Parts: sequence; C-alpha cells; structure tokens
Amino acid sequence: MSDHNAAWQEVQACKTLFQVHEALGRLRPSATADVARWRAYRLRSAKAYEWIADVDRGHHHEALYWARREREQASQNTTGGGADRS
Repeated sequence: MSDHNAAWQEVQACKTLFQVHEALGRLRPSATADVARWRAYRLRSAKAYEWIADVDRGHHHEALYWARREREQASQNTTGGGADRS
C-alpha cells in the first residue's frame, strides 16, 4: 500500500470534523500542483466531509458546508492558490 493510500485511510479513520481537517491538511497538494491533482483532492475531500457529517453529528452542518465548498472549488478548476490554471 502506498503512503498516499495510507494517508487517505487515516482520513477514513477520523471520528471528528477537526480530525478530518487535520488529516486533509497533510494530504493537501503543493500550491504548484496541476489542476487535475487539485480537482481530485477536492472531490475526495468533499466525500470525506460528507462522510464525517454523519459520524460527527455535532458538526453535521459545518461538515456539509466544507463538502459543498470543496465541490465548488473542484468545479472551478482552481489550484490551491485559487488561480485558474486551465
């Protein structure tokens, strides 16, 4: 198993929204990563936030906000810095 897959398994093991934020921060691509890599990261992050919304019910709505935000960012084809590189 690659380090990258192990890191995503760490996200799946989280029990709180805070833990998901921390784990996703460690997986975040570099600011110079290409748009495709950022899009994949954002879509996978959105799934993680949707999942944690059902696990950490006290932060349900906040987690759904983050999921929606990540999906919007993915659909805009932006990099981590927000600049359009398509």
